[in-house]
Amino acid sequence: MLGFSLPHSRAVFSRVIGKTISRYIVGRKLSHAAFELMSTGRPVSDIAMDYGFASHDSFTRAFGRAFGEPPSRFRRQRRSVGSTLITQGIYGPAVQLMQEKVILYEHPDTIAVLALGEGKGTPPDKKALLIDTLTYALTIMETPRVYERAAGYAAYDAWAGALLNESEFPAGAPLPLLMERLMCQVDGACMIGDRYQAHRFMQEHAALFPEAKAEMENAAQLFGEEARLALQMGEAIGGMRMGEKQALLLAKRETREELVRLIRQAKELDMQAAACMKQAVQLLG
Repeated sequence: MLGFSLPHSRAVFSRVIGKTISRYIVGRKLSHAAFELMSTGRPVSDIAMDYGFASHDSFTRAFGRAFGEPPSRFRRQRRSVGSTLITQGIYGPAVQLMQEKVILYEHPDTIAVLALGEGKGTPPDKKALLIDTLTYALTIMETPRVYERAAGYAAYDAWAGALLNESEFPAGAPLPLLMERLMCQVDGACMIGDRYQAHRFMQEHAALFPEAKAEMENAAQLFGEEARLALQMGEAIGGMRMGEKQALLLAKRETREELVRLIRQAKELDMQAAACMKQAVQLLG
């Protein structure tokens, strides 16, 4: 699938993630087990066996090393287990520790801090929240660089430029190199596909705020069209998969030119959607 040898894959994973594949898998198993501890009444030993631990004792030791207490106490204390983004579009359990109004994500692979308020007082104004959300989204969409990397609309141009750069696709390029290029292409296409979430968001809020309904419906339509371009990108490379067939198709100039056409179309739709969002913010304000 990856186009790399197993030793090389292990070495790259360890360098990027900071731990071996086996340790990472054990950590994810423990997080899923913690979720079951808190969401079901199943015996600890049954949960341990489901996640591949040879005995109750081995599970208890591993659980204690990961989360600082045995599973039985974890369950009694009603610890919080939420979710965290594993990769684009995929979420998994993450163990949390509640201290006053701060949640600490305890799992070593997903460290983060969120400040949360309790449900007291007047709820937030929905219109103000929508204006803030749209304004923040526009800032992200229109920011050309984040540190040293292209962002926003500039990211579309950088993506297209990389595909047309022949030095990135030399004649006779080895499969591992093409697989790296394919991985970048598929990641980009998935982000285009995620515009479907923006499409749904704009649709739902158009029904709630009639004063900006037309503008938000237009934005929803544009985001929907952009999301569908991801499917066309997949068709251009023979399917949205990480395979040798897709890598070899990506190496062809005509395939990349078709992808660039779709990328430029996606950028134009994104810019048109942003213009509708700006109009909506003005009407809501």
